[in-house]
Amino acid sequence: MYASEQFEIQRADTDDWFDAIIDTDTKLFVDPFLIFKEREGFWSDGHAIMMAHFNACFSLIVNSIGNVDSLAYKKAVALLTFREPKEMCLGYTSRGSRGSGGGPQYAATIAEAIGDAIARGLVSLRHFVELGILNEGIGPDRISDLACTILKPKFIAYTQEIAASRVQLGCASIYG
Repeated sequence: MYASEQFEIQRADTDDWFDAIIDTDTKLFVDPFLIFKEREGFWSDGHAIMMAHFNACFSLIVNSIGNVDSLAYKKAVALLTFREPKEMCLGYTSRGSRGSGGGPQYAATIAEAIGDAIARGLVSLRHFVELGILNEGIGPDRISDLACTILKPKFIAYTQEIAASRVQLGCASIYG
């Protein structure tokens, strides 16, 4: 069932929002590289939001001085845990919308990659690909989960904006 059916929304030809299938994942992914290319409009701050997140993790790992048992390191790992937002309904899950996402093991891999980058002399991040996390097992589904998790507040705001515009259109047609 599509979201538009569930919530009884009549789509217009001009609508540009994704009508998710809500009971199973759609084999589509959010590509952060496309978000990074946005120079104006709603998503133009997407790159800055993602980089702020990774830079905060980077700083925590620097402050941990490589001690994986330190509070700073554990906080970084927690911030690097990217569970699949099930309400996005995107990914490879063939049944339902509960994929594996990026759990603690994936977070530890990213934290280790950050630690390795620091050991190689990297002092700040310009882009998260500098971490070398695009390794085996970290493909489009997990990268999408990462982007969706970090940008979830933006997706919520976008959904609210679309919903508000639909309500305004509905009221205009009722009263206008």
